[in-house]
Amino acid sequence: PASNSYLAYGATEKEITIWLNERGTCRYNPALGVPFDQMSEGDGFKCNVIPGSSRTVDGYSCGGIKLSEIIDGENKFYIRCSDDETVPNANVQDTEYKLIRTQTQLQISQISLSSSNVNGKSITINPGDEVKVGGGTNRIPLDLKATTSGGVDGGKSICAYEFPEGSGRFTEFFSDFPDLYSNTHTQQGLGFSPGSHDFAVRCVDIAENEALGNIQFSLSIDSTTPSIVRAFKEGGKLKLITDEESKCAYGIQQNYCSSGTVDDGKSMTTGFSKVHSTSWEPGKTYYIKCKDLYNNENPGCARVIIPNLEVV
Repeated sequence: PASNSYLAYGATEKEITIWLNERGTCRYNPALGVPFDQMSEGDGFKCNVIPGSSRTVDGYSCGGIKLSEIIDGENKFYIRCSDDETVPNANVQDTEYKLIRTQTQLQISQISLSSSNVNGKSITINPGDEVKVGGGTNRIPLDLKATTSGGVDGGKSICAYEFPEGSGRFTEFFSDFPDLYSNTHTQQGLGFSPGSHDFAVRCVDIAENEALGNIQFSLSIDSTTPSIVRAFKEGGKLKLITDEESKCAYGIQQNYCSSGTVDDGKSMTTGFSKVHSTSWEPGKTYYIKCKDLYNNENPGCARVIIPNLEVV
């Protein structure tokens, strides 16, 4: 890697290649100002251009130096080279080479899924959530978000998600393509079916620190409309009890059952509740419809009630 490159968290050594303008030998020392002929010739401390090798656009390759005893933060090494002439010409000045070891591990600090419109509702899914959504679809579109921290530059990395789950195939987040390092990663419009899910995310930073994370959650679809399980008179009001949190409304015309909706009826509920009420008017016919939190609404009337006749 180039000088000033980052190394992964915990790395203790790094093999490098030096490119020369002519055939020669290079050595390194962790201290500044050591003459070439006093530098160590031990394994990993020197490299030689392979005899007979050809020059490339970068020059002659001198590989085999292995920098060791790398610690957190900046690590400086000093390199000198000599040519292969009968009377060698060696560098009298050092070339400083610097590597920076990452001081913290790269981490995936959060993975979540969300949608601003699942049957008209906003949802957010965090690890371990059991989420119920309304009927009408067997594929639930969700947006994926992951945040990263640690590693290089506060978690700036490139992330990919495994989809389909368990396939071993990872696709780069759209927000990271191509090679846009960030600590916030988003992907829109992934389709999930009902059931249990274990969704994996993998992130890598420029130092090759890798972080793995996953989000486990379950999805279920509620396509059942609310039922009125009890109707009674209390304190001069008609009261209803439904089997789930709902909104209920009524109309006084029979066609409300077939053509009306909860939103255009006379409300019997504040917000969503299992308890609903309106004024008690004997002889009046109440055509009642209800809808639940997931927008499941009675296609006809949930119940038709005439006080004093059906309910007393």
